[in-house]
Amino acid sequence: MSAGTGGFAPRSLWVGIVFGALGGGLAGCLAIAPDGAAGQGGGPVPVEVRQRLEGNCPGPGRPGDDGVVATAFQAADTWRGHLAAPAAGRSSPAVPAPLAAVLGTWRVDFSAGESVVRLDAGARPNPGHRLKVADAETVVQGDLLVISGSVELPAPGSIQAQVITFPCVYLHLGPANYRRIEIAGG
Repeated sequence: MSAGTGGFAPRSLWVGIVFGALGGGLAGCLAIAPDGAAGQGGGPVPVEVRQRLEGNCPGPGRPGDDGVVATAFQAADTWRGHLAAPAAGRSSPAVPAPLAAVLGTWRVDFSAGESVVRLDAGARPNPGHRLKVADAETVVQGDLLVISGSVELPAPGSIQAQVITFPCVYLHLGPANYRRIEIAGG
């Protein structure tokens, strides 16, 4: 798919999940797999999106990159480490202070299977670009979390400030058991 179409390449994006035993760092693995390789097991089970927050999160990606990167937090210590001030050499994308202040008020019960997922659209040329996520279509199938989302482009002919932005969305999810994430274009 060409850059600037606002869609996703016809592949699934899977990411390794971040576990608390990794010392609070974001050591996950990233792999691309062909469509149809996921979703083994029973039918899809809806996952409740309890809270969401959209923002501007400098981090992964570069201008023109059509992909969306997902990072999952399934343990309290990795979540607290993510919200803390960035340290030198840290692999985790930084959380801007205004977002960290709001995210710090979220009451996520990791022991009950709740989690937080951060979606990053990468660098975009203006603030007219945003991540659109269909909360009602978030499901788990087997060990795969499927989030329906797309990059929304500015309206044709709209006037936008020419400043690079980094659209992101945080999702506080109800109890769900998953090890991989797929972003499905929607």
